[in-house]
Amino acid sequence: GTVDQLREENMDLFELQEASYETQSKLLQGETVAAALREQNARLLEKEAMYAETQSKLQEAESAVAQLNADLLGMQETYLGTRIRNERTEEREAEERADLQGALSDLRTTAEQRLEHMQQIQSLEQTLQAEREKCVAATHSHAILAARLAETEA
Repeated sequence: GTVDQLREENMDLFELQEASYETQSKLLQGETVAAALREQNARLLEKEAMYAETQSKLQEAESAVAQLNADLLGMQETYLGTRIRNERTEEREAEERADLQGALSDLRTTAEQRLEHMQQIQSLEQTLQAEREKCVAATHSHAILAARLAETEA
């Protein structure tokens, strides 16, 4: 019986050894899968880091765009303000030109009236001069007549 018993124990040992090899093989497969999963996890972590960096850059870009939009609005407001001031200045200048043209027209009218008055004064002075000459001539004639009358009476 001991040989049979030894054979049985030997068979049991072989079965245990086979089970041990199978277990080791499964452990090796598990470690290989675990290593592959760790590698995949590391790649995922890298991708998450890249994603976070991309998100950060995207937020910076959005912030820069928002700042540019704000700057653009400020420039548009400045432009509109300048344009409104320019239009007001043009309106004021147009009003001033109209006022100056009115004043110039008034000056022309005044100058024409003065010229007319000066012509009237010259005409009156000429008439006055002619009347003076008539008076002088009449006085002279009168003096001559008075002298003749005096002669005649004498």
